[in-house]
Amino acid sequence: MEGHDLSTVLPPEILRHFLQGFSFYGLLPILQVSSHWRAMALDHPNYWAHIRLHNDSSGAIQLFLIRILRTYCRPFKVYVSLSRSSPAFGTEVLPTIASNMERILSLYLAVNVSNSSDLFDLFNSLCHPAPLITALRLNLYTSSSPHWQSSPEYPSSLPVGLFAGVAPLLRSLSLTDVTVPSDLVPALTGVYTLTVGHGALIADGNFQDFLPQFPNLRRLHFVCPAESFDPVYRDNTRWATLEYVHASPSMLADPTLPLHVVKQILGYGVTPEEYSALLEHLRGPLDLAFEAVPEMHYVLMHMRERTSPFHERTICEGIRQWSDEYIASNGHPRPLPFTRIVTLTIPECLWQLACGIFPSMPSVKQLSLVLDEPDPLSPSFIPAPRCLPTPCLERLILRAGLGQPVIGFELLHNFLTYAIPTELSTLRVSLAGVFVKSGTAYGLPLLVFEQCTPEELVPHPYPRADIFYDD
Repeated sequence: MEGHDLSTVLPPEILRHFLQGFSFYGLLPILQVSSHWRAMALDHPNYWAHIRLHNDSSGAIQLFLIRILRTYCRPFKVYVSLSRSSPAFGTEVLPTIASNMERILSLYLAVNVSNSSDLFDLFNSLCHPAPLITALRLNLYTSSSPHWQSSPEYPSSLPVGLFAGVAPLLRSLSLTDVTVPSDLVPALTGVYTLTVGHGALIADGNFQDFLPQFPNLRRLHFVCPAESFDPVYRDNTRWATLEYVHASPSMLADPTLPLHVVKQILGYGVTPEEYSALLEHLRGPLDLAFEAVPEMHYVLMHMRERTSPFHERTICEGIRQWSDEYIASNGHPRPLPFTRIVTLTIPECLWQLACGIFPSMPSVKQLSLVLDEPDPLSPSFIPAPRCLPTPCLERLILRAGLGQPVIGFELLHNFLTYAIPTELSTLRVSLAGVFVKSGTAYGLPLLVFEQCTPEELVPHPYPRADIFYDD
């Protein structure tokens, strides 16, 4: 029976029940299985409820409009990313979004607004009631100022009549190259998570005038690597209302910032003094993870107490090249005193960078390595050999990155030969979405392999502000 799709003999209701909880991204691999499974995936409501537009070709726009029509009056999410100014964006895309605003759950617009009429039409489309929307992400830029470069000195301002004041479920807002007006915007009063990107603060503006728009704000993210971006906000009472701050290293110098709310640090240029000050309020063993976003060209450092593990994101080759260039021009960052870290997560493409930061890790018992495609642990992807200073290591976790990699045992053996301290006698190797071909270990500790799911290894109690990642 090999090669036959036995699922065709199962009752359709069983298969529909199996696919019931699948997200949009979970359905994508199913499209490649067979024509039978492809038909089931295309019939899934979640497939049609996540509508994306990445280019302004006539075919792409027509497909975008058809998919909105195919939702059959059900709620849906919209993701539009156009790098160049497009006439069709203002004449076809925006009117369709505006006419269906009452059914949109989340809206992401990363668009070029070089033409002033595009900006006018965009803000007009956002002035319709949106009773179901939970997240809004705006990334507005011009041809001379792409979204990954510095923003205009005076960014555009959200309309006071955003969503006609009707957005009772709006909880997440992300702004890049667009700011909020001085007048109160009623639709923003329920925002719980705010992401402040390039240009969200007017040059020489006062951050203290920015926050009154968000009386219920609890999670604040600064996602801009520029040191000069950090605002000075000296209101102890308002900082005290926040439960989570994503900061950059220079913000740690602000004495009014309560360090217990800082859970992420932008960049890795943290000095030992800043690191020590940040951890003064933490008493127990710690978790540490590195995360990077290629299109934004920065690295995040997560620090949590051991009782609250977090979920790391995988990264791709763009960050590796960027980190290599940074090291070539600036050298390795100064080592940090990581003496209380129990769980450490390093993306494979930042392995060399991370090793340069860790002069000593005597307390690390669990090391999690996120493997990236296309060739995880291949010779071209492994940096110069360097043994980890982890004499107490008990468990090595290998996680699948952007896919489901299959690793030859010989490659894994070569990696372990130089990465794992020779004084270890036994090492647990947990595989999460990674499959290792059989082989024989020699000159290594006793390897005990176990197959695990990512959920079994690390739960996901570390919520992200940007729900558009759809983790």
